[in-house]
Amino acid sequence: MVFDMVGGVRIQYFPGPGWTGELPASLFGTVAALTLAWRGALPLHACAIELDGDAFLIAGRSGSGKSVLTADLLSLGARFVSDDLSVLHIGANGLSIYPGRTTMRLDPALADEIEALERQPVKGDARGKWQLRPLGRTAHQSMPIAGMLLLGESTAPVTPVERPGLLLQQLFRPKWLAAFPNHRTRLAQILRHGGSLPIIRFPAICAATVRDRRQRAADALEAIALIHRP
Repeated sequence: MVFDMVGGVRIQYFPGPGWTGELPASLFGTVAALTLAWRGALPLHACAIELDGDAFLIAGRSGSGKSVLTADLLSLGARFVSDDLSVLHIGANGLSIYPGRTTMRLDPALADEIEALERQPVKGDARGKWQLRPLGRTAHQSMPIAGMLLLGESTAPVTPVERPGLLLQQLFRPKWLAAFPNHRTRLAQILRHGGSLPIIRFPAICAATVRDRRQRAADALEAIALIHRP
């Protein structure tokens, strides 16, 4: 299939002559993210929650438990902003975020724990994930980014010098973004504003009992509180 972006405002796609089937919903999220990137936004491979009007990113490599931690934080009172793909705006006052798609994907057992308006199996998902629409969704149209939890093996403190590089590592489809004509401007903006974004390294979320997960979520809330502590 060939995709053509016209002026950053319209996407045209042309299936090959032998193609049959349906376009997966996740593809439209990718296309939307790249369109916004063409307009100057910053798409990241990260989840996001809202607490008291501020947004917090939850980033890390695939399989580190971003969606799991996001779901458990929703159970503790956080509001849902985005799952796996977060689109940021870089303005004069720093970084802000738009709410993402209204659904998230989770393992069936975890999906049953979250208050949701609807839930259903994801068609064709080999992992058996379910898609749900969380009830606790943010009511804000945009929010300032107050900090980021970076899931991984290391828990070492992050220095201001490291922050822009760690933010760059979370870029969504980085090879594609590098082909955009505004990529140099995007890099310059990240270097300019990334140093002021508080980042805390946090242990990756592995398979665990509900009790263990909830404790880790409580620990994550404490880590987030450190971001606002003078």
